[in-house]
Amino acid sequence: MYDPTRKYILGKKPCARDAHTAVVYNEKMLIFGGDRHLMSFSDLYYFDLRKGLESKKLYEASKE
Repeated sequence: MYDPTRKYILGKKPCARDAHTAVVYNEKMLIFGGDRHLMSFSDLYYFDLRKGLESKKLYEASKE
């Protein structure tokens, strides 16, 4: 979720995975399913690329 007052992304990010499907549509990246060490996923995440690029600088700065 994008917080417009703070201008950065909030929320849970998808865990690392293999064999997922990803597509970019209308400036959003959709990620579906995959597996990680014999654990299968059937979840769906989306990432708004426009808002993500705006928040990237703040996210990276907060990691330091």
